[in-house]
Amino acid sequence: MSPLKTALRRLLIAVPLFAIFANLPAQADEKPRVVVSIQPLALLVSEVAGDMVELSTLVESGQSPHSFQLRPSGRRSLAEADLIVWVGPSLELFLQKLMSQEALRNKALALGPNPDADVVASPDEHDHGPVAELGEGIHEEPGHGHGHAHDEGSEDPHIWLDPVFALSMAQSIAATLKQSTGIDKAQVDRNLEAFESRLDKVDRKIRQRFANARPVSIFTYHEAFGRFAEHYGLDIAGSLTFSPEVQPGVQRLSRVLERLRSAESPCILTEPQFDRQWWRSVTDGIDVTISSWDPLATGIAAESGGYTQFLEGLADAALRCSAA
Repeated sequence: MSPLKTALRRLLIAVPLFAIFANLPAQADEKPRVVVSIQPLALLVSEVAGDMVELSTLVESGQSPHSFQLRPSGRRSLAEADLIVWVGPSLELFLQKLMSQEALRNKALALGPNPDADVVASPDEHDHGPVAELGEGIHEEPGHGHGHAHDEGSEDPHIWLDPVFALSMAQSIAATLKQSTGIDKAQVDRNLEAFESRLDKVDRKIRQRFANARPVSIFTYHEAFGRFAEHYGLDIAGSLTFSPEVQPGVQRLSRVLERLRSAESPCILTEPQFDRQWWRSVTDGIDVTISSWDPLATGIAAESGGYTQFLEGLADAALRCSAA
């Protein structure tokens, strides 16, 4: 049995698949309208559904779900959707309040950790008080844990970056879509089987590439890549912040700088959604390699093979560190 399938079996025993079966259209000639929060979920929906659904994504290219603000057009898409697929309240803060509405909640599929967590108000509904300045360009909000998508020490919601979780998510999406009379259930099963086969091959290939690579110490902007790193045995030596909603404080920044200076082969992996100026301001005089990876699959088409292309792109970014 492949490492991917072995890990998936452990996951299925330990973690239930969170599926809320939506009231998908009864008309056989209508395509179910599926709205996803972020592009990686669109990749997974496309892997199992192909062109059998009408698919749209809320978070636009170059944006982050951590800071995204939903437009009126997005609200209309949610209202008209037959199925809403999101990670859950631990990631998409902009959807938390909306998902308290029964009409939306009843047609939503939350795939991440703690999908049934209580809905909290959006950040602009809280008074955090004045922002305390801690240094040039560095701020930390008092009481920063309140109202943010994921707090320090909480379970990492970026589960789509682990191929084991990605396969589990695809299975849950497939099971949900098969409840619709407008879906070819046998084709969904074939698509899912083909996806699992592609994913297994790519996962083996990536594992071998990392096994042959020079070890490096990776630093990231925020704690988004832990699941990818753990799956492939990579060393995430430090992150500037645990969540993009909270800018790093002096103590955390000092720890990261100390690790950067002591690392033998430090490599910084930036994200296109966030300003690189953070790293430029703290790495002056330090010999580091800089690469870039994108956890939101910007520019990758939602089609068959899209997710494995995305996964290989993440691996390519990390391996550029080893090649430097």
